[in-house]
Amino acid sequence: MIVSVCAAGCTYASLATAVKSVPPGSTIVVRGPNRGGAVVDRRITISGEDGATLSQGTAGIVVRAAGTVIEALRFAGYTSPDLSDKESAVVILAPGVTVRECVFERNTFAIAARGARNLTLDGNVIEGLANVPSAPSGDAIRLWSSPNAKILSNTITNGRDVLISYSAGVLFSGNSVASSRYGLHDMFSDAMRVERNVFNGNEIGANFMYARGVRVEGNTFERNHGAMGYGAAFEDVDASSVGGNRFLENHVAFNAVDSPADPAAPDRIGANLFAHNGSALQLQSNPHALAIAGNAFVDNLEDVGVSGGGTAADVTWSAGGRGNYWSAYAGYDRNGDGIGDVAYAPIAPFDSLTDTHPELALFRYSPAGAAFEFAARALPASASQPKLIDRAPLMHIPAQLAGSSRPSPSPLAALLAMLSIVPLEALRRSRRIRGKRARAIAAPAAAANPTVVDAIGVRKTYSQNAGIEDVTLRVKRGESVALWGPNGAGKTTFFRCILGEKTDGGTLLVFGTVPTPRDRTARALIGYAPQYLPDVDCTVYELAQLVAALRGCDFSEADRVLAAVGIGTQGRLQQTSRLSGGMRQRLSVALALVGDPPLLLLDEPTSGLDRSSREAIVVLLNAQRRRGKTLLITSHLLEDVCALADRVVTIESGRTAGESSTSEFAAAYLRNIS
Repeated sequence: MIVSVCAAGCTYASLATAVKSVPPGSTIVVRGPNRGGAVVDRRITISGEDGATLSQGTAGIVVRAAGTVIEALRFAGYTSPDLSDKESAVVILAPGVTVRECVFERNTFAIAARGARNLTLDGNVIEGLANVPSAPSGDAIRLWSSPNAKILSNTITNGRDVLISYSAGVLFSGNSVASSRYGLHDMFSDAMRVERNVFNGNEIGANFMYARGVRVEGNTFERNHGAMGYGAAFEDVDASSVGGNRFLENHVAFNAVDSPADPAAPDRIGANLFAHNGSALQLQSNPHALAIAGNAFVDNLEDVGVSGGGTAADVTWSAGGRGNYWSAYAGYDRNGDGIGDVAYAPIAPFDSLTDTHPELALFRYSPAGAAFEFAARALPASASQPKLIDRAPLMHIPAQLAGSSRPSPSPLAALLAMLSIVPLEALRRSRRIRGKRARAIAAPAAAANPTVVDAIGVRKTYSQNAGIEDVTLRVKRGESVALWGPNGAGKTTFFRCILGEKTDGGTLLVFGTVPTPRDRTARALIGYAPQYLPDVDCTVYELAQLVAALRGCDFSEADRVLAAVGIGTQGRLQQTSRLSGGMRQRLSVALALVGDPPLLLLDEPTSGLDRSSREAIVVLLNAQRRRGKTLLITSHLLEDVCALADRVVTIESGRTAGESSTSEFAAAYLRNIS
């Protein structure tokens, strides 16, 4: 039996009435807007057509009948201060239910299931309320005692959590979870499989607690950046594995806490790519029977950290005579078997310090950090022991990881490069220069060079993957140049080269000098605004003061730059980890202005801003142009390029592909899209 529900001209005027009236096995077709509040107590199918939307009632649909199917409906505006999930858009209290290809918008809770064995959630789009400060935010999906559920190919953004508890055998596959608190939070759910998902921009990507037999395979954990956030974590998890995943640009990539708790049930971490993270692995509380082998650790600020008073002494760093690839390894391979002839046993005194005082990690690549490393190595009494010993380090990235997409450069690393431009004395001096005028530490002779950036055939590679292959451009003093190209084209990589990351080929001069990690001449003249400002455990004002001190400026410089981008008193007191995307961009631009540097590198400076905020930043940057500043900008917004740039250089696949005036570029762009 098939019946229709709509406001007029259908079999039933309301879904609730239709559900009460049709026999089991019926299909109810909902058309257009309708009330919710339906309680399904018999097996039926509810299908949406013609923009079917449920938006009224305490809950959209409550399912009490096994085998019910809900598909192609839109649920909007089911909000409540009650965070117990009883007023979710869909509440499922029966086994074998399917919810597929539905859209959930602006609901406190989207889907809540209790006792829903063999549940299937497939192809749904869930947009939560986590980005609305005034609204109570519930979970995108909450499962309780719902074993063998299948959560497949859903797109989830701005939810609080995807929370799964006491639900063994869950398959979580092919989903995208972004801009949430916990992308996935599992507790007491054995034999869970988490496969081929993308966790991007959450505070925590995926967290697993008190479980056995968890399999985390083939996922991407990228830019999960909470103040204490991480890509993925095991806590009291036994007999589980993490394999074939990509961990890119996370605050901490993987956190192991008391895992495995049972030495007879080892956990394995293998064949993963850890690239450009703050810390690739954090090991807490003496991990026993943990095997870490076959992974690639590429350009992380810290590869392995140990906290909680533990050690990595019981970790197994190789399997079958093969260990891990470490980009920091400087060994050799005489017999050509792909394995280093000497063990990888890094001694990093500063790492030992940050293990017990993580707040000092900000100074890892600063002169202060370098001075500490030198002193610790020079005094035998303070010498550190190796944190780990990989006796069979790999000389090349494992083949199964070599074809992975190129990890994007770390904004945290670039920001630290920007901060580390002043001598150690600046830190000591910062407390006694409050009464002095703010000043940049730029070298006047270099700043007067008429050519600011001169790049010829610049190349930079990351392991076997190219970053940029052939970038050629020249930027004169006082010019404003926009770099245009798709994501991954190499624009941010080129910025990192300008900031001093060593290039692999070509010629690059910045203010007439070759930028290198050790030479601060060029970096002292650059203000850098990364597209993604990293989280630092402090307030906006404290971070601005720190950058001012590192630049050798009076603390009043923090007030000046924050005022310039419109961050007022209330905004200055916010924790950086809790800033909205727009506020992060404002702060990023503000930090680039500290010390009044003559060259500004601005990576998507208006990304995430509303129109009025974007216009304010454009006005500010044009004022900098009028003062003679040189601007090098990346942007995907034609409007901003036209407002800010004198000319446009196109970069495609790591190569400069063309150059034109802004007016010529805009005309060609509009022709192509018309």
